[in-house]
Amino acid sequence: MIKKTLEYWHIQEFLLPQSLESSDSINKDLKGTRKAFEGNTNNILKWIGEISKCPLEKGLVWQFMIYGGMYKVNDVKEQLLKIFDETDDTESHEIKDNAATFAFCLDIATKRIKLDNIQVSTAPWALKRISTNPYNINLDLSDFNNDLELMRNKLQQDVYSIPLLCSIVTHAKSS
Repeated sequence: MIKKTLEYWHIQEFLLPQSLESSDSINKDLKGTRKAFEGNTNNILKWIGEISKCPLEKGLVWQFMIYGGMYKVNDVKEQLLKIFDETDDTESHEIKDNAATFAFCLDIATKRIKLDNIQVSTAPWALKRISTNPYNINLDLSDFNNDLELMRNKLQQDVYSIPLLCSIVTHAKSS
């Protein structure tokens, strides 16, 4: 019984993505040191150029965090219901928050992704693993980390060529 309970919590940790703050709430930041933009990669660099023109207090610089692969947190639950061919969910409340498949910082000087700061949600990865064999769920952190390393290797390209929908959160940080 204890082993099954621990397995359940282990699986649940892989499937619970961190919710993102909405761009509206970020843009209400009274200090004005955080801005959020939604859109696609066609206008990312335009936004970076525009926000970089905004004056900041001495000692602050703009930092750009790009969130990609946006999805609704509730979609994780819906996908699990499909995978296990279930029509009803005992926990029927809807989660309206959004989450991102991945996030990374952009080095404005080189216009390249800072590979040491990539964050990846385990939820889409876990859903893919579960969907391939739903009755033998094997979610291992070392497997996830191996796949993350493969992703880092693929992302060693210019930011201009990343074809995805994303949100950008910029904030000022001490230089």
